[in-house]
Amino acid sequence: LLGLRKNLKDLVLFAAYWSLGCLGESEFRERVMSQLSAALKTEHLGNIADRRLNSKNMEWVSWSTLLDNQASQSQSGEEIVVPTPEFIRNLGMNLMLMSNKKPILNPGSVGSGKTLLMNQIFSKYLSKDFNTASYSLSARTTPQQLSDFIFSQIDKRRKGVFGPPNLRKCVVHLDDVNMPMKEVWGAQPSIEILRQLLDQKAWHVIKHGKEYLQLEDIIFAGSMVPPRVGRNEVSARFTRHFFVLPFLEFDTQTLKTIYQSILQKSFEKSNLWELKEEVVLLVEGAIDVFKAVQRTLLPTPSKSHYLFNIRDLAKVISGICLFNSSDNRKSEVWNLW
Repeated sequence: LLGLRKNLKDLVLFAAYWSLGCLGESEFRERVMSQLSAALKTEHLGNIADRRLNSKNMEWVSWSTLLDNQASQSQSGEEIVVPTPEFIRNLGMNLMLMSNKKPILNPGSVGSGKTLLMNQIFSKYLSKDFNTASYSLSARTTPQQLSDFIFSQIDKRRKGVFGPPNLRKCVVHLDDVNMPMKEVWGAQPSIEILRQLLDQKAWHVIKHGKEYLQLEDIIFAGSMVPPRVGRNEVSARFTRHFFVLPFLEFDTQTLKTIYQSILQKSFEKSNLWELKEEVVLLVEGAIDVFKAVQRTLLPTPSKSHYLFNIRDLAKVISGICLFNSSDNRKSEVWNLW
């Protein structure tokens, strides 16, 4: 209790920032952080977004201490993961919440790394006490399809109670959670059956004789693109169950860091050492063209497909990563670009 009192300000600061302050863009986050620091008189801690409280000694440590830096040498350029500060922070918070059996919702733009983050957590960071499963929702996903998938991941534990086998916990990643179409009354049946499970921890399941079945040790981790054309607004009755951890849009410097690292490692793997000096120009040129296309080629009613995102830029870099050696390498890589 004495230790808790001593570190109470640090705990309140960390909890308040990651429950309220993280819900906005960069400027909003900085404003919340400065106001919290001033109110709690913790200005000496600096930018706490880049650090976390170590639960063992209650000291502030960098998020990067969580990283597994063992990269596979067989990875191709497009498979390389470049851990940006935003990626590391979201990785740490998702791990912390999953370990405490809390449902998580990661909203973010297309290509911001939501699915990649879950793949990394599932393959490298979760303990052996967890099973993992992923399910991508679409506009045509039905409640029956979703419930069948959930039941494929669990077994009967005792009468009326189901859960993951071997008394483990199961993290279920629901990708594009806001994709299901709305019915005539405005509800999304696939989302409503999930909401019922989060509300009641149980389902009335037809194929089990209309039994009232309790489901335990299932943790949902959802990801979605903010509502717009083709994406629906999700009911607040559903989202209220989740800890919301938004992914910020990549700024230009972050894009340069990511794609320069990918190209450099790709050229090193292919022994194209003389091309490393071209990496900066190749990436900056691709980003400039991408920004210009986003700014000038706007969608219209006749050209509604003019929606460009980070994945389009990633395809350009991935294509350059496929470059093979030749006699006149510099000129040919620019022709490929």
